[in-house]
Amino acid sequence: MWQKLIVDQQLYVSKEFVRNALLILDPDGVERRSRNRLRRRQYHAKEANFIWHLDGYDKLKPYGFCIHDCIDDYSRRIMWLEVGRTNNHSGVVASYFLDCVESVGGTARIVRGDMGTENGRVAAIQRFLRDEAEDSWW
Repeated sequence: MWQKLIVDQQLYVSKEFVRNALLILDPDGVERRSRNRLRRRQYHAKEANFIWHLDGYDKLKPYGFCIHDCIDDYSRRIMWLEVGRTNNHSGVVASYFLDCVESVGGTARIVRGDMGTENGRVAAIQRFLRDEAEDSWW
């Protein structure tokens, strides 16, 4: 709605103003939309290096910057944050993972990533390092 006001009507207002106006004008609609928003799973890592989350960031790809990162769920420590020419090649992401495993001296019990093809080798390496444990890759 905020962007529509700017683009269609050339009205420049704050997002907070639009949010408050919608709450006054259409409280039922706001409630319906907020019920359908993304629900985050609740879970807690037991200790450091229990769960690592990895993902790529493609917003800067048109400018030649491909970002890939991994964080530890418990401590929020950045395990790696790499900028390269690609983050979609499984070999590149696997090398980031292996460099991290070497520098930390081991891997997390669980490594979480999306189902992208770039994570395939990381999943295979994690399963190998965790000796085929069922919980090693989500």
